[in-house]
Amino acid sequence: MSKAFDKVNHTKMIDKLRSFGFNGGLLSWFQSYLRHRRQKVTALGSTLGSTSTPVTSGVPQGSILGPILFLLYVNDLPDTISSSTIATFADDTKLFQCISCEADSSLLQEDLTNINNWSSSSDLMFNQCKCKVQTISRKQKPIMASYSMGNTQLDHCFQERDLGVWISSDLSWKKQVESQSTKANQILRATNSQLWIARLQMRVRIRR
Repeated sequence: MSKAFDKVNHTKMIDKLRSFGFNGGLLSWFQSYLRHRRQKVTALGSTLGSTSTPVTSGVPQGSILGPILFLLYVNDLPDTISSSTIATFADDTKLFQCISCEADSSLLQEDLTNINNWSSSSDLMFNQCKCKVQTISRKQKPIMASYSMGNTQLDHCFQERDLGVWISSDLSWKKQVESQSTKANQILRATNSQLWIARLQMRVRIRR
């Protein structure tokens, strides 16, 4: 999702908290916590600064409650999926579907449409430019259907990075190994460049 933490609708957030059983003073506390916040930009301490403006959406980032409130806000997203498997991590979402025929492709497209409609009704938006389709198969010619979200045609990819790990359509670890090897070599070069100023005892310890 695009800037998801900043776009949480406060009114809908309160409604969802109410649906989870929050009421009375506790619900009023959350209303006070989310609403009537203001923000401004300052420079050089308090010498220069913009006029403060109301914060009309979003959960406070860097707080303990912010991520929890966001997870409660998107908790009903899986309910919109009819046939695919969904996996979410913070504001990242993935759909999985076994494609054996064209009908399976239609089911996946239906679920893509469902989550796109959910995002619109929740005042959130998926970053469609970053949404990709990856086919994992041993077949030489797997079914490569076209998929879209809204009016955007989704690109097919052979390799994609997921939470820091490169996933290839053929499930090869080549890209991941190359990536980690490059990082390791960079660290080694940086370490070696600093060894000459280290004490002898430290250099011996590092070499071992």
